[in-house]
Formats: sequence, C-alpha cells, structure tokens
Amino acid sequence: MLHTFTDPEMIQLSALHVSPAGHVFVGCNDGTVLQVSSDGTRKLTTIADSEDTRKWIMSLSYNTNTGDLVVGCWNSKIITVIKLK
Repeated sequence: MLHTFTDPEMIQLSALHVSPAGHVFVGCNDGTVLQVSSDGTRKLTTIADSEDTRKWIMSLSYNTNTGDLVVGCWNSKIITVIKLK
C-alpha cells in the first residue's frame, strides 16, 4: 500500500479514474466528484456535487483532448459532461 486517503466528502466511493497524465478523479454514490492529488495524499478540489450530476455515479472518464470529464450514473439515461480547465 502506498497511500491511504480519506475525506468527509468521500461517501460510498463508486467510481475511480486516473488519466494518462496522472489526474485522479473519485466519484461517490451521493453525486460528488473529487479530484485527488496524484500521490493520493490530499483532495485538490470538489469538481461536482449532486446538483451537477445524478446520484449513483458508476463511471468517470477524462478526455485529454477536450478537457472534459464524462460522468455516467447507474439507472440513468443521462451522461453528464463537465468542462475542466
């Protein structure tokens, strides 16, 4: 084990994505999406919450060409695309 990370916002982790550049994105069942440092030691930012996404996040994917984070949720016909800077 290299690192253990916990955060009060990280409730019921349901999706994880590491981009080719090492960006770490964590999706939670409550609709929260966090970005964690590449070494896994600290939260960098809260990217979205349940007002931005649906609950029960099941998949995350970062498109390096467009800078978009694509969020897919369980039992939903909606895919959320979040533009990251």
